[in-house]
Amino acid sequence: MGAGYGSHAFRSGSFRLCGSLLPVNTDASQEGVASLAHASLAKPLQAAWISAASVGSFALSPIGALLASPANLRIPAIAALSLSSLGWLGAIGGYLGDAPRARAALRVTVGGALAMLVAALIGKVFGVATG
Repeated sequence: MGAGYGSHAFRSGSFRLCGSLLPVNTDASQEGVASLAHASLAKPLQAAWISAASVGSFALSPIGALLASPANLRIPAIAALSLSSLGWLGAIGGYLGDAPRARAALRVTVGGALAMLVAALIGKVFGVATG
């Protein structure tokens, strides 16, 4: 018989699940679980450094737009470059995550545009919108 519910230690033979006896090959099961667990380990420090580097580097483009644009075009230039940066970050994230890059870029860009729109509407409602 196997160990109690929730335990990861199984003995060879079988264990009872919902009244049925199920065979357990412990060697194969443990090898599969070990290789699956190793392959899916999170790397939080690597993720944090990549996130900080990407956000930091792509944050420079809207600042460049602020400094380079004439006063009457600053808001549209910052918005356009910010959305472009978000699109690139989405594509890079899709590539790193083995996901479709175009879909990831579109999702991040549309989400960013909606967030900017909501922020602009809230600013207009409270009379603090600029531009």
